[in-house]
Amino acid sequence: MEITIKHSHVPVLKKAFEVSLYVVIFAVSVPAFFFLLGHSLDRITNPFSQTIISLEMVGTLLIGLGGSIAITAIFDLNKFGRGLPASPVPPTTLVMDGVYRLSRHPIYFGSSLSFLGSSLFLHSFWSCVLSWPLFTFFFFGYAQRVEEPVLERRFGEEYSLYKESVPMFWDFPFRKALLDLIPRFFSWISDVVNKPFILRYRHHLFFLGYGLWVGLGVFVGLMVLNTAFVAENISSSTTAWMIFFFTVASLVGSRFVSMIVVMSLQKKTLKQAWYRVGFVSWGALLAAILSGGLFYILSKKSLCLWFDAAFTGLMLNHFFGRIGCLFYGCCYGKETRSPFHVHYTHPSMKAVRENLVKTKTLYPTQIYSALYGLLIFTVVFTLWSTTSIRVGFPTAICLILYGFFRFIEEWYRYQKRAVAGIFSPAQLVCMVLVLFGVLHLGWILDASNPSFYQPLARFSPGKIFSQLHILLALGMGLLTAFVFSYHRHEIGSWGRLGMTRKQEQGG
Repeated sequence: MEITIKHSHVPVLKKAFEVSLYVVIFAVSVPAFFFLLGHSLDRITNPFSQTIISLEMVGTLLIGLGGSIAITAIFDLNKFGRGLPASPVPPTTLVMDGVYRLSRHPIYFGSSLSFLGSSLFLHSFWSCVLSWPLFTFFFFGYAQRVEEPVLERRFGEEYSLYKESVPMFWDFPFRKALLDLIPRFFSWISDVVNKPFILRYRHHLFFLGYGLWVGLGVFVGLMVLNTAFVAENISSSTTAWMIFFFTVASLVGSRFVSMIVVMSLQKKTLKQAWYRVGFVSWGALLAAILSGGLFYILSKKSLCLWFDAAFTGLMLNHFFGRIGCLFYGCCYGKETRSPFHVHYTHPSMKAVRENLVKTKTLYPTQIYSALYGLLIFTVVFTLWSTTSIRVGFPTAICLILYGFFRFIEEWYRYQKRAVAGIFSPAQLVCMVLVLFGVLHLGWILDASNPSFYQPLARFSPGKIFSQLHILLALGMGLLTAFVFSYHRHEIGSWGRLGMTRKQEQGG
């Protein structure tokens, strides 16, 4: 028997299929993926595994609150806009009434609250600290980058005015007063960073506003490394050698990667790259990988122990180092009209020297980067303190989270999209890091005889501060501060090439 479909029914069936596909992807598949991610990590370690009644109560409250907001928003969208929360059947008019007076995206906001509530109710630690932020960031990033440009084209000035008056998340008392403080805070940040701490001695210049922060980052990162080694009974001589070698390898690696970047992206010769001041943080990651070989030779212990300690220390190092970048004016963001911005005016700042951005306001990408570095360190160090974890798990978490956040940060960085005009080279590295982190995580989950440890179980502050390793770490921090601070003849250059360029400009 032949079945035929009337032509008039085809658009309806097509629309129904598109709506169903949209619901399957955004209402089912994406939340399920993030839930599975969190619960998979809970199999490795879960501080919330024991019954905590307060978590269930708070979780139930958030599920109810978030669900009510999302359902109300769906009804308001249909009532005032004659549409549904799906791209194939959008509202015909701009909805600014009901719950949309308080939030531009109340469905996403309510779903985020419900996701967090479900995570708490199910006692899923990693759904709370990892999956929920990723879930929220995904949907609000989609709303900002995909949906809002479409709405601006569809409704024009009307949506622009609505966007200025209604927040993306949720309106709350004193919101306007708080928003008024944001420009003042970032104006103060700009005033502080535009007063660089520069010392001069003849032809030697020391940009201490940059170097001291980076040196401090090296010191605290090495102390994290030392803490992990003491807890795992690594010998004193091995610890000393690793502190020294890892620092020197990081300095050489950061310099080496910088020269490669200058030669490849800026088309400079080897000599020009050598005489130009520059360090790239990817070199420290390369140094961590290479240093693992020495650690294995000296200690005869698992490489995973080294990477767990080194990557955790690098995350804290990253926090202080990026603050140094803020004071140096490097790793700067794109131009923005957002109240979250930094304004460089001092001629010694790299942002000004490279792009003459004396009047531009830029995304404070250095602050973003510092914050997620601190977040990753806090998550891992909390695990070290509270539970027994699988060896290698901190490495996987650092790779996945750092790769993810750094990939997002690069969208706001002033970077050339050298790969197919879409991605920066750093974003390709981020993809590789996330891939390796996921593969490493899968290997840990499938291990038939996994090793567990609690890095801080045998930790004693007396053991740390009674050793001379703190003096060695301090010395390595000062060495790094000197290397990163040092300039010759002029800011931004080393050696005779810088002096020649200065004389040519003067002539």
